[in-house]
Amino acid sequence: MGSVAYNAPELWEIESRLSEMRQRGQKEFDSSGCLNYDGIKADIFSAAATLFLLKMKYQPFRRAHPNDPYYKKLAFKGKKYFWKIYSSVQTSSSFKDIFEKMISHNPEDRPESSEILDHEFIDDSNLYSEEIESEILAAFKNLEEVLGDDMDPFTDEISGKHRIDDEFDPEREEFVR
Repeated sequence: MGSVAYNAPELWEIESRLSEMRQRGQKEFDSSGCLNYDGIKADIFSAAATLFLLKMKYQPFRRAHPNDPYYKKLAFKGKKYFWKIYSSVQTSSSFKDIFEKMISHNPEDRPESSEILDHEFIDDSNLYSEEIESEILAAFKNLEEVLGDDMDPFTDEISGKHRIDDEFDPEREEFVR
C-alpha cells in the first residue's frame, strides 16, 4: 500500500471493509457505499501529498482518514482551517488550488492528469528556485560520475553488457554492437 501518508482515502476504506469481512467470515467483497477505486486517481492523490511535502517541507497529514485531525480539516471541515495550520509557510493561491483539487476526498472530483499539467501552478515558469535547480543538477552530475558511460536507465543488467542502441541477435542470443 505504500507510505501511509500518501494513501488515498478509498484505499483505507477498502482495507477497512476487507478487515470487517474477514472478521465475519464473509467470502465476497461488498463495495456498496465505498468510494470508487481508480488507480490513476489514487496516484493523483499520492502525487498531491508528495507535492505538498516538496513545496511546504511538511506532510499534509498523517493519513487520509476521517480520524486524522489534519485530513479532517482539509476534507470535511473547510479548507481555510487546514491552511491556517500552515500559515507560517508562504505559498501561492495556484499551489493551494491544484493541491486541493488533487487531494480531493472523492476520487471522482480529482482532476485528470491532463488538467493537472495545464494548471497555472505547473505552467508557472518560476516553479523551481535556483537552489532546487542546482540540487537537481548536482544529483545528475553525481549520477553521471557514479555510472560513467554505462548510464542506461532502461536496463538493470551488468554495466557494459549492452546499450540501448545495440541490436539483439536471436541466433547468438546476445546483444551486438
